Amino acid sequence: MNEQNAHEMGSADNAFRQCLELMFMTATLMLKNYERMSGQPLTMASAPVPMPSAAPSEKLFGYIHPLLDEAEAVKVDRAVRRLCMNFGMQEICEFLVQLKQEGKVLLTSNPNAMYDELVRMGLPSEKEGFSFRSFQRYYTVN
Repeated sequence: MNEQNAHEMGSADNAFRQCLELMFMTATLMLKNYERMSGQPLTMASAPVPMPSAAPSEKLFGYIHPLLDEAEAVKVDRAVRRLCMNFGMQEICEFLVQLKQEGKVLLTSNPNAMYDELVRMGLPSEKEGFSFRSFQRYYTVN
């Protein structure tokens, strides 16, 4: 093997080591963040156990924050479903903004996608006052 090939092999090895170190640091930070948020060290006994959602066949609200645990995600999903079925468009949009400020949902800048998701959650789109146009009037991402 000549000197140039040896140098290239060494730099590839070095890049691989750096990649592994970065992955290890990321995993360590994620673990520390979990322990900080939950207040307890993560062990095999304390690892979060997935809880079944309300109805396994139903998909949860699509804009739930990915860092929420399963139980909190189900609560947010139920709240959004209840809201869509019982409240007006302005209240729905205000509640979504409140959930965003609490860090429970992520709001999309695409109102079409959010409206379609709310219709899937039970928004009565055929009723007066629940059209996409009404939704656009009140929906803000802030």
